[in-house]
Amino acid sequence: MYWDLVVDWGLFQRRSKNRWLRDKLPIPYKGVYFGAMALNILLRFAWMQTVLNFKVSLHRETLAAIVASLEIICRGIWNFFRLENEHLNSVGKFRAFKSVPLPFNFEDDEDRDV
Repeated sequence: MYWDLVVDWGLFQRRSKNRWLRDKLPIPYKGVYFGAMALNILLRFAWMQTVLNFKVSLHRETLAAIVASLEIICRGIWNFFRLENEHLNSVGKFRAFKSVPLPFNFEDDEDRDV
């Protein structure tokens, strides 16, 4: 969870102008970030239930379907904030570029025949 929040999402920055968040926030509502952090923690505990095999009164297949659905939601949230953080880091440090030079040259076939 620490890796998700701090490294992948770029959150929990102590010296940020946005308390406990990063400096640049594309989403104007800070509550979205705090809600996503809380939901990430909650969904990680739901996933841990499958690993630790807690006794739950639901049918085994039903529980597996519910936890799998929650894991899909968790991964979607993770991907959104991970992509947002990567975009901010790439654009903010001017590492983004429009084209990649090709490793070879194209020459006209007509020039070779002459």
